[in-house]
Amino acid sequence: MSIPPYRYFRIHHPANSLQLSELETYDVDTTRCYYGKLFLPESHLLAGKTYDLYNRDITDYVEIKNWLGIDFMHPVKIRKIKYLPRTDSNHIMAGDVYELFFYQNFTFQSLAEQKALTSSLTFEQVPAEGLYLLKDKTRGTEHRIFTYKDGQVFFW
Repeated sequence: MSIPPYRYFRIHHPANSLQLSELETYDVDTTRCYYGKLFLPESHLLAGKTYDLYNRDITDYVEIKNWLGIDFMHPVKIRKIKYLPRTDSNHIMAGDVYELFFYQNFTFQSLAEQKALTSSLTFEQVPAEGLYLLKDKTRGTEHRIFTYKDGQVFFW
């Protein structure tokens, strides 16, 4: 089946709203990512607001109240779409500093502090089968206690 090329692409969302942080559209061999100019209905634009789904900043987002358009400036064949919904960025972010706590004697005790180099952290010499708390000291505001068992994290 041949996919015809289109200059314009529209995401239609019939519910009240859809909030996206990032959007990527790929050509037929799924190796080339196309970026275009975003446009929304005039009635949905807010004065002074920048609408960008390509800036690799997952902390901002675009709210789609009915539809979002993309002008690629020339016809393209789209085979794959990747998107990231709005997030509170409550995950490990490279460059942020994290502190791990362990619950002991009715209080959380600091075990170690570490700067994330990638999207994961490894702490050494952590007491087994405990109740833990990981805080993002750079930008975090939401923290949840968790346990770790058989290689899995369980949030409480």
